[in-house]
Amino acid sequence: MNTPRDNEAWLERSLALLQQSADGLDAATLSRLNRARQAALAQSRHATRLWWGAAFAGAFALVLALGVMRHDVAPVAPPLAVPSQDGGDELQWQRALDCLAAWRHQHHHMRLLDLVKKDSKGNVTALDADEAADLFELTQYRTSAAGLPAYETSNHARPGAESRHNLTYWRYQDYAGIGPGAHGRRSGIATFRHKKPENWLATIGRNGNGLQSEEKLSADERATEAIVMGLRLAEGLDLSRHDLQDRFDRKAVERLQGHGYLSRSADRLTVTPAGRCLLDAILREIVL
Repeated sequence: MNTPRDNEAWLERSLALLQQSADGLDAATLSRLNRARQAALAQSRHATRLWWGAAFAGAFALVLALGVMRHDVAPVAPPLAVPSQDGGDELQWQRALDCLAAWRHQHHHMRLLDLVKKDSKGNVTALDADEAADLFELTQYRTSAAGLPAYETSNHARPGAESRHNLTYWRYQDYAGIGPGAHGRRSGIATFRHKKPENWLATIGRNGNGLQSEEKLSADERATEAIVMGLRLAEGLDLSRHDLQDRFDRKAVERLQGHGYLSRSADRLTVTPAGRCLLDAILREIVL
C-alpha cells in the first residue's frame, strides 16, 4: 500500500514528465509559444495600467461563457496615481472594488500589501500603516456589501464558494507540496522541494522525488503554525486541535477581548473584524 510520501513522489514524477515534454517541443513551436507568452504579458501589463481593461474583460467573459462559475479573481493593483492626503487613494480603490463587484465571480484574493502610492512627480512609495488600514477597512465594507465577505484575512467569497484548497492550509491540515519550491505538511513533517527547476528535475531523476528536505516539527512548532494560520480565518481557530488550549497568554486574551479585538468560546478563538488589521500585533501579544 502506498504511503502519502509515495503518492507525493508519484505526482511529482508525473509533473516532471509534463515539464520535460514541454521542454522537448521543437524550436518552431517553442518560438510560437514564447511570442504568444510575450503578447499575453504585454496585454496583461496594459490591462493592469487601465485597471479592468479590454484584455481582462474579454478573458473573463470567456470564462463565464464556458460555464466556469467557481473561479478566483486576484486583482493586481497598479501604483495609485494621486497623493493620499487628498483622499484620492480611497476613491480610486473604491472604484476598483465596485468594478470587481459588477462581475459574477465567486471568489477573490486581495493582497493590500501590494498597494503603493504615486505622487504628482511620479515617485512611488509604500502606503503607511494608517493608509493601508483605511484601504483594508474599505475593502471589507465594499466586498461584504457585494456579497463577498472575507472568510480569511485576504480572501473573499460568496457563501459556499470558499477555496477548499486554501482552507486546508489555514485549518492546518495535511497537504502535499508538489513542484519546484513547494512546501508541504504531512503527519507533522514539513517538506520542502528544490526551488530551482533544474535542481528539482535532477533530484527527481536521481531519487524519484524532488525533496530538498523533510523536517519533523516539534509540538511547539506545530502549535505555533496552527495558531498563526487559524487566526486568519473568520471562523476562528479550533482550540481542540493540536492541544492549543494552553498556548495563549490568558490575561492578554482577556484584555484584547475587552477591547473588542478577540472573541473566545469554550473551543474557539476568533479575531473580530475590528482586530483583523492588528493580527500581527495580536499574535505577538497572546502566543506563549
